[in-house]
Amino acid sequence: MQSVLQRQVGQSVELRMKSGEKIGGKLEKANEKLVHLTQLTGAEYFEAAVAVEDIAAVVVRAKK
Repeated sequence: MQSVLQRQVGQSVELRMKSGEKIGGKLEKANEKLVHLTQLTGAEYFEAAVAVEDIAAVVVRAKK
């Protein structure tokens, strides 16, 4: 999970949480414990810090 997150820094992502929630936004920073998202989808003026251990999947737009 850590390597996937590191490759997506600066990109828009959607995190699927183990609880079933979805959190989308721009991935600003990721380390082994936390992910920092800005420009949250639907709440652009907010930011979030998400525990990596709570993330079930990372969804990114693939270019063709």
